[in-house]
Amino acid sequence: MNNIPLGAKYLAMQDGADKIGKKHLLKAISCSDISDDESIQSILKKYKFKNSLFSNLFTINPFDESNIKKAENYKPMDYSDEAEEISIYIIYTKDFDQFTNDYLTSLQKLCQHYFGIHKLDEAKQICVKGLSITALFCSKNPNSVLWLYNHHTFLEILSFYYMQTGEDDKILEIKNESTDILKKLYIAMPNKFTKIYIESLDSLSSYYEEIGNLHKAIDIESENLNVIKENPDKELLMSYMTSLTKLAGFYAKASNTRKSVEIQCELVEVLGEFYLALPNVYASTYVATLNTLAASYNKLDDMYSAMKTIKKLLELWTELLPQDAKKWREEYFRTNRIAAHTFEKQNNIDRAIDFAKRALGILQSLYDENPTKWDTEYTDYLLYLGSLYDTRNTNQT
Repeated sequence: MNNIPLGAKYLAMQDGADKIGKKHLLKAISCSDISDDESIQSILKKYKFKNSLFSNLFTINPFDESNIKKAENYKPMDYSDEAEEISIYIIYTKDFDQFTNDYLTSLQKLCQHYFGIHKLDEAKQICVKGLSITALFCSKNPNSVLWLYNHHTFLEILSFYYMQTGEDDKILEIKNESTDILKKLYIAMPNKFTKIYIESLDSLSSYYEEIGNLHKAIDIESENLNVIKENPDKELLMSYMTSLTKLAGFYAKASNTRKSVEIQCELVEVLGEFYLALPNVYASTYVATLNTLAASYNKLDDMYSAMKTIKKLLELWTELLPQDAKKWREEYFRTNRIAAHTFEKQNNIDRAIDFAKRALGILQSLYDENPTKWDTEYTDYLLYLGSLYDTRNTNQT
């Protein structure tokens, strides 16, 4: 078994394949034996079955229509022996591209198998072999969906390997290349590759955020949002909201509050419509986004917009609190805290104290249940309320 190239494609006739056991292998076709100018016919002539092992086994002619029809309904069989996966297939196609694609698929499955049994180096070796093939075909036909997609698949496998080994710099390089390929696939076949391209952009922008490159994260997530908007589809609604949320967060982290607010407003408009249609589903996200928007307006000293948003929140709380006040304590605390700061900035200290006292009451119940979690915030807010009283006393003297 050890002299058989791993992940090789094995040729068998349908009748003979049914009788093949774990210990019996056919002559293998290795990676180096496949070239783009070689036909299936020449490969079949090159490799002969060991008929001494199988008296009723013979090389099939893939150009024979009867053999093709016999093989069409036959499914590949996978065998495992001593942690090595052996795939036995029927050759039933006239197309060399399909033959090579099947071979690449067997390599991909073998990579996954090695990952499953924690043989990472063996998986990488097979993956690199597959990439060498796909890179060759991509260079000769750079717009081929078949070769681009296979190349992308091997890149994803290699990225998983580097995730296991902790080589972050290589992960980023591969993710960028993989996303570039998916962009070509998306342009060529948007109906098929829109979703996977969006998922790739989403993952890549998050990765750049994790390593602190907010400028790149914003660029990629902006591209993601544009792709989603170019393809209006109910199935992409969650992706749309996720992209808006992420992009607003990226701009906020980059201290571009004004741009963050612009994105938040778009998100609030969408969530408002969803909340009216499905209040039980979207209430939590809607109020959380409104709270964030009100706080952002405060940072911009846009008191009019901040108060308008707070008013909307207070209207929502009249609907939500009677249903389950305990469930909403954290977001309700946020609303009152933001309102207190907003009135304080307008020097309306009495109203600020009213909202701060209400916020402290909610915070007290949260602290009583989990003092470890809320200790710092509870202490800080006691001091804040005290400072408001000091300000009022100073103003009155």
